Amino acid sequence: MNITNHGLKRYAERFKKIERNELERDIIINKELYTEELNKMFGFSKLLHTGKFNETNENTNYYIVDNIILVIDLNNTKIITLYRIEFGFGREVDKNILFGLLKELDNAETEYLEAMDIVKEQKNDMEYKILSLEEDISSTIELLNTLKLSLSELKNMKQTITLEEDKCRIFRDKIAKKLVYSNIYKNAIDEY
Repeated sequence: MNITNHGLKRYAERFKKIERNELERDIIINKELYTEELNKMFGFSKLLHTGKFNETNENTNYYIVDNIILVIDLNNTKIITLYRIEFGFGREVDKNILFGLLKELDNAETEYLEAMDIVKEQKNDMEYKILSLEEDISSTIELLNTLKLSLSELKNMKQTITLEEDKCRIFRDKIAKKLVYSNIYKNAIDEY
């Protein structure tokens, strides 16, 4: 894994106790050694978190080894920087706090994984119910369309039957009028 120049400087300064005015020269001399040591450190580290290093940077991976945080790019190709976890209570108390927080983190991780499993199962159940309801809706829409077509056909048939009735009524009325108005027709023809 590559080590950024910033990462090499922080390693030399914070862990090798090299003075700031000696950093450049020390890094030139010990770059290979520091790179090897940092890669070995990374090999023993565990992913702790993925998130922003600060408000302006992109997301990075945070690995922990002992009480050291390694800040690494998302692709795990370079160590950007590193620092000790310090709470300001001295090394022993800080280690106890770190141990307690890591234990809490493990418990929270276990709860999170269990919650993920439960949510996944619930989502799968809901997905099945959603698909089932979508199929029911589709079938119901298809049935509704068939019923609408049947209704339309029945209305057309009713209209056709009504037309036949009207035709018969008109024919009947025509004959009835001939009978009812037969004298008027006869007189009208006689007068003509």
